[in-house]
Amino acid sequence: MELNKELSYPELCKIMGEKESRSGNVRKYQMERWQESYDIQKLKRGRYIIKAEYTPEQTQMIRAEKNYNNFVEATLLNFIAEGAITETYTYTKLRRGIAMINKHYSEYRSCLDKLALELPTNSNIFDIDKIESEWFNIADRHDKYVLKRALERLRKRGIIDYTESYVFQNSYLTKQGVVFTQPIQATEQQKAELEQVKVEFMKAHKMQSVQDIYKGGEYLIKQYYGAVNDKVQEFGYNHYARAFIISRPSELKKVAGYFAPKFNKAQVDRLLKSRRFKMIPPVVHEQMIDKTIKIIPQVFATAEELTNNNKGE
Repeated sequence: MELNKELSYPELCKIMGEKESRSGNVRKYQMERWQESYDIQKLKRGRYIIKAEYTPEQTQMIRAEKNYNNFVEATLLNFIAEGAITETYTYTKLRRGIAMINKHYSEYRSCLDKLALELPTNSNIFDIDKIESEWFNIADRHDKYVLKRALERLRKRGIIDYTESYVFQNSYLTKQGVVFTQPIQATEQQKAELEQVKVEFMKAHKMQSVQDIYKGGEYLIKQYYGAVNDKVQEFGYNHYARAFIISRPSELKKVAGYFAPKFNKAQVDRLLKSRRFKMIPPVVHEQMIDKTIKIIPQVFATAEELTNNNKGE
């Protein structure tokens, strides 16, 4: 196979050993399948170039990520189908709803309970608190990114619709622990003012997107959230969260199983335990998984299987 050569769709089909199709959907699925094994880039309408052929290991991880995204999308769809026709969800509510985290996660996140991790003898990292904190930071960023993508795909497929907003709360420390007031959805004016804080921060630091803020490091991220929290306190609250006001079809629960894609449990399991947390020593990550995340068979299931399992509880 000659790489970096401009090809037409018929030429690409000949190389891949497949028949040409006039259907746009068929061509789309063909391209998705080919791109699991090859780095194919579209130059312009009807013209492509094969940049590289993936190794078996790269192909396996590409398929694993695809299966993992399908897993999240399927379980998320099932969870939304169980809720009200129009309901407000925060990231925490979504993460708990599809068993990404359990009730102990927040306790550990707030350092209310020590995990007592054991580092390998050959490790050069000795700061346990730093490892725990970094693990949670990676987990939080990963879950939010994956959930947002899953919601976008479900909306693009026409299965749900949603708008983004914020919810505000006040928290109080009592003898029984931290107590939160009922969440209050932001008004359009409050939402606009929070978004204004974001764009002004990006302009002041010569950045073009929120992604640039995260690339700037922990200190810059803390500055950004400090500015946002200052605005939230002006509204009279000490806690805020991103919210999604999601609307679903009236009888989605009856057809959720039809729209829930299947996936390979072994590949999803491998992705969850390895690629998701490259930056954390594997032995530490395994301990964090065991002690924090709800790893049970139901986590690795389709929406249809989850529904059936829940009925049996």
